[in-house]
Amino acid sequence: MTVDVATDWLSELMPIFTSSGVPIIRVGLQPTDALTNGGDMIAGAYHPSMRQLAQAKIIRNHLVNRIERSLKKLPIIKGRRVTVRLSANSRDWTPFRGEKACNFEFLKTSFPDLDFEFAINDALKKGDGRREIRVDSKTYKESMELSDL
Repeated sequence: MTVDVATDWLSELMPIFTSSGVPIIRVGLQPTDALTNGGDMIAGAYHPSMRQLAQAKIIRNHLVNRIERSLKKLPIIKGRRVTVRLSANSRDWTPFRGEKACNFEFLKTSFPDLDFEFAINDALKKGDGRREIRVDSKTYKESMELSDL
């Protein structure tokens, strides 16, 4: 199993546990020198930040779903300039943007007709995010709960 496959599975399973009130105490293996250097690993996926990778994928999937739903509700946008501004508290920034900004790149690739802006907003509480979609000069705002993801 690759790290990508493992994070896909985790991104599906972790929300099931958290929404049922089951705390997730540990994800992945405790990093040791031997494990990190490849000596103790026989098979399977290992990454020292497995939980963070899974959380980033959960947030990415959530953002994609919310953007798709919002675009369906908006007035006709074909041929109009649409900007999506996504913001989160600085303490949520790492899983929000994903490893090496992979979430931001994924969104830009998935929605090539949209312009994206990403911002840290410490006026938001930890666990809260905000999505604003501008169509020409009209702005549509919506808060997002990141802490439950």
